[in-house]
Amino acid sequence: MNPLIHSPFDLCHGCQDTLSCPSPIQSNECARGCQLAEPLESFYETYETHTYVDIPRFLFAGQSNMEGHSSDNMNNMFHDIRMIIRKGLNKTETIEELTSLILSTPQKKSVPSKRTARGMASSLFTTKKFIKNRSTKENAYCSFTEPEEDEILDCERLVGPEACGYKHTAFGPELMFAHRFPTFDTMFQNRQIGITKVARGGSTLRQWMKKNENSEDESNYWTVLRDAIHATKDTLEAFVWFQGENDAWEHISAQDYFGNLTEFVSDVRNEIYNVTGAKFSQPSEIPVIIVEVGTWAFSLSPDVLQAQRNFVANDPFSKKVNTGVTPKENKMLSPYYHYDAASYLIIGNRIAQTMKSFYGD
Repeated sequence: MNPLIHSPFDLCHGCQDTLSCPSPIQSNECARGCQLAEPLESFYETYETHTYVDIPRFLFAGQSNMEGHSSDNMNNMFHDIRMIIRKGLNKTETIEELTSLILSTPQKKSVPSKRTARGMASSLFTTKKFIKNRSTKENAYCSFTEPEEDEILDCERLVGPEACGYKHTAFGPELMFAHRFPTFDTMFQNRQIGITKVARGGSTLRQWMKKNENSEDESNYWTVLRDAIHATKDTLEAFVWFQGENDAWEHISAQDYFGNLTEFVSDVRNEIYNVTGAKFSQPSEIPVIIVEVGTWAFSLSPDVLQAQRNFVANDPFSKKVNTGVTPKENKMLSPYYHYDAASYLIIGNRIAQTMKSFYGD
């Protein structure tokens, strides 16, 4: 894996944004940002000044569902959700249409029950104003670095439905988180925020661990995650981890996953603490959110979910976000291995709600 450039995050200077690239690039490369569209050496020869925004940031990391494959299950689902909400129907009519949309997934083996679909539709309705309005968040930035694909850390761009998801053509939980979290009555209310995302689909937890960074047996992403932490300078406020499907696929035991997760989170906290200085009294007090695996991974093995819940139960500064494994059918989500757009919006809202609880009621 190529080493990443160790530098603060810069604002993307995309050719279709309000800023322009320092040298010409093709229009179809805009979504990747100038830094990924030009040869590395020539880019830094022409780009003399860096634009760094000093805002509170949240570190998001994990595997494919953190990457964000919102179009995988149903290609135009997000667009269709917005069109339904923009009709201005009453609550009952809106929920009915959203329910029908959710049930129309072409992935026939992964169709949720009607009660689950209705529960998802009801959850979407509660956040309708965030979906109805501009899909690009004007006061929130995100970056998405894919360790196997990107030679340098991604630049930051305005959060949108095609900003920081898989190959910058989709979205993950960051979209609704960015819209929702700054509205809560916390120290971050009405402030600009940033989301620093590092994710790799199909990765196991051990591939992210510091102790395995020099492994010759498989790729390791600790160095990339560490560089992303340092690139944020002292602005990180919390860590969100969304991973576990591949460990469930490999039938990693609950004991092993718990031990690995405990060590990994400790290393991440220590790295953040070393960068942020006096912001936290000690590393263990850095807020951590574990986004649980969903029904697909749980059907492969219950051990990862058990380990995730055990970790949160034993860590006073961590909280969990449910993504579908619950006895309450109306709280379940898409059973597809990649969540649909509706589920990503709901998960992002749940992460925002959970993050809020770290800073007061």
